[in-house]
Amino acid sequence: MDDPARMPSLEKIGSQCFCLHSRMAARTVTRRYNSVLASIGLEVTEFSLLAALAAGRHASVTELAERLAFERTTLVRNLKGMAKRGIIKRSEKTGRSVHYAPTVRGNSLLKKALPLWEKAQASLTGKLRDQNAEGILASLHALRGASD
Repeated sequence: MDDPARMPSLEKIGSQCFCLHSRMAARTVTRRYNSVLASIGLEVTEFSLLAALAAGRHASVTELAERLAFERTTLVRNLKGMAKRGIIKRSEKTGRSVHYAPTVRGNSLLKKALPLWEKAQASLTGKLRDQNAEGILASLHALRGASD
């Protein structure tokens, strides 16, 4: 058997793997947003969920999971943690659907988080000004679509 470290296809992983590079970028970007939101005790995942719930565009946990590309069990775990912290509350159940909505505390936290998010967003956009930030977002959307 050949030495796996010398296989030509393995060299491509470090330079060409969409999964590796998207996950590396996601971890780095997540750290950036988390560092900005830490001052109010919120993580970017919680911020994104809170914003989606406040926008009211998702009727159920299943729809929210699909829209935000969460595994449903991971989303439920996150939502339960946020509910335990008093940021969101479980709404009325409609049939088999479970719904969540921001609490007064959650809306207040979202109001504090928005300028912090805008600061992080502007910082990254500024650093990407020579790279076409809109094109990067379009490529990320295309990558997500191609992965479905």
